[in-house]
Amino acid sequence: MSQHTNVKLHAIAQSVIDWALGRPLHSRVGDELEAAVSRHSTGQGGEGQAEAPGS
Repeated sequence: MSQHTNVKLHAIAQSVIDWALGRPLHSRVGDELEAAVSRHSTGQGGEGQAEAPGS
């Protein structure tokens, strides 16, 4: 996500922690997080995808 938003990884991590504590997620981070989840769930992410057992 950091590479897609041009935001440092530690800032993204803090945003996600803040969001989990009930604070609003910055729109830029939220938009990219939604896109990353969508890419991962449809199998289009490429990065960091683990192979299914037995593959």
